[in-house]
Amino acid sequence: MTSSRPTPPGTSLTPHEKKVLELVAEGLENRQIAQETKVGPSTVKGHLRAIRTKLGVRSRAAMVARGYRTGQLPLPKEEELPSAMTELDLRLLRLLCEGRSIMNIADLQTISQRTAQSNITQLLFKVGAPNMAKAVTLGYQWRVLATRRQDRCRSEEAI
Repeated sequence: MTSSRPTPPGTSLTPHEKKVLELVAEGLENRQIAQETKVGPSTVKGHLRAIRTKLGVRSRAAMVARGYRTGQLPLPKEEELPSAMTELDLRLLRLLCEGRSIMNIADLQTISQRTAQSNITQLLFKVGAPNMAKAVTLGYQWRVLATRRQDRCRSEEAI
């Protein structure tokens, strides 16, 4: 008999859940994940529900961000940041990589949720990401969080 108690956050993912999370990180939708893993859509939804619970997050983008931060997902191969990225683009991408929600991003930037969503949509188009989960992967691939830490260290060294 299975327990109805939720899994505590921080619990390790099963191999199937890790595979589903990797596919989410690639930007795949449920239907595509089901085809790739040769399971039904309801099984994919169950895996996603378990992943969200275990990682203690609500959104796909936050799942991917937490997966990278906790080591549940291997970091993608590092690539150079595209030169067309503006400071606003980088700020948004960093917030997404931190697992922030659209509402949280709007609050942090003191803009409406509609404006935050519009800015994110423009960012997704610019970087060629089909969704925010893939944008998080690109952010980790471009090491935008590491870049911010390195910049902070450089500025402290200059003092």
